[in-house]
Amino acid sequence: MNKIFRSIMILLLINIMSLSSVFSEDYTRWELPEGAKLRLGKGKLANFEGHLTTIGKGSSYHFTPDSTKLVVFTSIGIWVYDVQTGKEVRLSTADRFWSHDDVALSPNSKMYAKIRNHRIELREINTNELITTFEGSDERNISVAFSADGKTIASTDFSGIIRLWDVDGKNHSIIVTPHRIVSRVMFSPDNKTIVSSRKQEVMIWEIETGKFKTNLEETDGVDNIIFNFDGSSLFGLTKDEARFWDIETGKVKMRIGHKRTYRHLYALSPNGKTLATARGNDNTVQLWDTETGQLKNTLTGDSKTVKMLAINNGIPMILKNMKKPVRNFAYSPDGRTLAVSSRGEIILWDPDTGKPKAILTGKESYYYLVFSPDGRTLATRSNISNDGTRISLWNIDTTDIQNSGLRHIIKDHTDEISSITFHPDGNMLASGYRLEKIRLWNSENGQLKTTCNGYPFQLFVQSLTFTPNGKTLTCLNISSQSSAGKAEVLFWDAMTGEYQRKLKGHGKAIGNTRRMSHGGGIEFNPNGEMFVTGSLDGTVRLWNANAIDVNSPLQWFVPGLFSPQTAKLKGHTDQILCIALNPNGSIIASGSSDQTIRLWDVNKREHIATLEGHTEEVLTVTFSPDGKTLASGCRHGSIHLWDAHTGKHKISLIGNRLFSTPPSLPPKKDDPPNITARGRSDVSSLTFSPDGNILVNGNRDGTIHFWDIKTRQIKSSFSGQGGLNSLAFSPDGRTLASGSSDGTVLIWDIPIQ
Repeated sequence: MNKIFRSIMILLLINIMSLSSVFSEDYTRWELPEGAKLRLGKGKLANFEGHLTTIGKGSSYHFTPDSTKLVVFTSIGIWVYDVQTGKEVRLSTADRFWSHDDVALSPNSKMYAKIRNHRIELREINTNELITTFEGSDERNISVAFSADGKTIASTDFSGIIRLWDVDGKNHSIIVTPHRIVSRVMFSPDNKTIVSSRKQEVMIWEIETGKFKTNLEETDGVDNIIFNFDGSSLFGLTKDEARFWDIETGKVKMRIGHKRTYRHLYALSPNGKTLATARGNDNTVQLWDTETGQLKNTLTGDSKTVKMLAINNGIPMILKNMKKPVRNFAYSPDGRTLAVSSRGEIILWDPDTGKPKAILTGKESYYYLVFSPDGRTLATRSNISNDGTRISLWNIDTTDIQNSGLRHIIKDHTDEISSITFHPDGNMLASGYRLEKIRLWNSENGQLKTTCNGYPFQLFVQSLTFTPNGKTLTCLNISSQSSAGKAEVLFWDAMTGEYQRKLKGHGKAIGNTRRMSHGGGIEFNPNGEMFVTGSLDGTVRLWNANAIDVNSPLQWFVPGLFSPQTAKLKGHTDQILCIALNPNGSIIASGSSDQTIRLWDVNKREHIATLEGHTEEVLTVTFSPDGKTLASGCRHGSIHLWDAHTGKHKISLIGNRLFSTPPSLPPKKDDPPNITARGRSDVSSLTFSPDGNILVNGNRDGTIHFWDIKTRQIKSSFSGQGGLNSLAFSPDGRTLASGSSDGTVLIWDIPIQ
C-alpha cells in the first residue's frame, strides 16, 4: 500500500513540475498589465544603433559579462534570453524603449538607468525593482551614462549642468557647462574624463575637479564619437575620413581618408591599434594602422553576385545581379577574428593574415554584429521582408572555427500593428502590421496559427476584416509598388493564410500627408454580398463581393473594365482615415483629415449629411449595435456621439461642445514641477460592446476607457500598452483585443456586465 501511495505521489509531483514548466515557458503571460490575459508578440527592437549622435554609440542588445545571457531592449521592456538555447528567461516591463530614448546599461548588465522626465530611475533587471531615483533639478533630463566601473552615473538636462551620481546615492556633484542644453555625455574607460556634446560641439572635462580641459576641433559632420580602448584618444567618422583626437589638447592627431555610403561602418580592434572601415557598396574591408595611418591590409570577400527576390517595375522576380556589400563587422574580444557580414553570409577573417577562417551562410542580410565576452557567440540582427526582426545567435567554435554555425534564431519582435480583427467564431484573431506579414492567432492560448503568405510585395496594412462566413480575410493595403499611396484590397484564405487575389480601384492619395498605416478602412455588410472601402484618395468605394472571381484573368489584368466595384462616393476634401458600416449595411460613415464625418446612403449612393464639430483629424468612427448612434474620435482627444440617421449631434463624452478643444488634463505624478497641465491624447480607436451598453475608446497614450452609455461615465480603464491603433471585441463581448504601435496585441478579460 505504501509503495502504491509513494508511486502516486511521485507521479503527481512529476505532473505538477511539468505543468509548472509549461506555464514558466509561456512568455505570452509574463508581466502582463492588470486585466490582460495574453500578449501576442514581443515588441519592437529599440534600434538604438540607428540613432546617430555626436558622441557615443548605442546598442539594442548586450551580452552579460559571463556570456550566458543576451539582454534585449524593446518597445515593451527588456527581454533576457539564454544564449545557448535562445529561450526566453525573463521580461522586465518597468520601461519601454524606442530608438530615440537615452538609456544606460550597467557594465555588469544587472541594472539600467532610464530617464523619466526630470528624474532618473535606476532599476534591477532581474526583479524589475526600483533601486533608487536621482533628481537634481526641475528641468527634464536628456542623457544618461554609466562609468566604466559601474559606480557612477552621469546625467544632463536642460539646465546645461552635468550631474554625477554615486550609484549608491551617497554623493552628488555637478559640472557647470556654458550651454543651456547638454545633449549627451560619455565616460572615458579610465573614469577620469567625461565628454559632453551640444549639437556638434564636444567638450572634455576632468571628473575629479569638474574643470574644463578642452574642446575637440573639427567635429562638424562627425557622428558617434567614441573613446579608444585605453581612453587616450577619441575617434569619429565623417563621410570622407576617420579622425582621432588627443583628449588633452582636443586637436586632430590622425586622419585616415576613406569613402563610405550612408552607413557608418567601422570597428576598432580591442587593442586600439587597428581601425576597420568599409564603404558599404562592395564586399571589401580595409584595415588601418591607428598610429601611422597607413593601410595594413584589405579583406576582399567573394565579389560574385547573389540571387535574391526583388521587385522590378512592379513584378516580383529573382534578380541574379544583386551585389554583396558589407553590412556590418565586429572584432572578437581577443582581436584575432573580424566578423564581416553581407547578404546571405558572415565571413570570419583573420585580420593578421587577411585570410578567411570560416564562412557562415544564411538567407538574410545581417546587421549590428556583437560578440559575447568569451568570443563563443556572435549575435546579429536581420530584417526579412514581411517577417519581422530576428536576432541570430551563432556558435563560434574557438578551438576549431570551421565548426562554427547558426545556433538559434530569436523571433517575434514585430513592427507596428495597424489593425486587428476577430474571426466570427471568436477563436481566432488576425493582426496586420506596417511592413510585415499578417498573422493569425489562436485567441484562447496566444499561439500563432499561421502567417498570411503568397503576396509578393511589401505590406502596408490599413485595415483588416473577415467575411461574415469566416472563410476569407480581407485587407485594405497601401500598394508599395509606387509612391502614390494607392489602396488595394487583398484576399486571403482564413484557415490556411494562402493569398488569393488583389483588387485595384482607389486612386492616388490626396492632401499633404501619405499615411502608410491607420488610413482608411474596409467593412462587409451582414450577408457578405457587399463591402465598402475608404482610403487616402478621399473616396468611398462600394464593391459587389459576389462578382469577385478569383480565377478571372480579365479581373486580374483589366481591372478597370471588369471590376466588381459598383460605386465611388466623393465629397471629402482630404484623406479618409476611417470608415464604418451600420449593422444593417444601409449607411456608411467616413471620417477624414478634413475634420468632418460624412454619412452615405448605400442603396441610393447618395450623401446624407456632413457632421462637423471636430477640431482635428477624425481618426475613428463606429456605429452602435442598434444602429442609432455613431461615435467618433479625433486627434485632439474629443469623443462625440451623433444620431446615425440624421447626423445631429447628441452629446460629447470628451469635449464640452462642438468646435472646441477639450479641456487639458492634470499633470502626471512624474511630470516636472513646471508642467501644470497635459493635452489629451489622440482617440485612435472606438468600438461598442456587442450588447451596446459599453463604448470603449483607445488612446495613443496607451490607455483604454470603458464608457457606460447610459450614465456617460467611465466605468473602468486599462493601461500598460504603447500607443494604441486598433481595438476589437470578440463576438461574445467577453474579450477585448488591442493592437499597438509597440508591435504587440494584448488580450483583455472583460467582466460580464
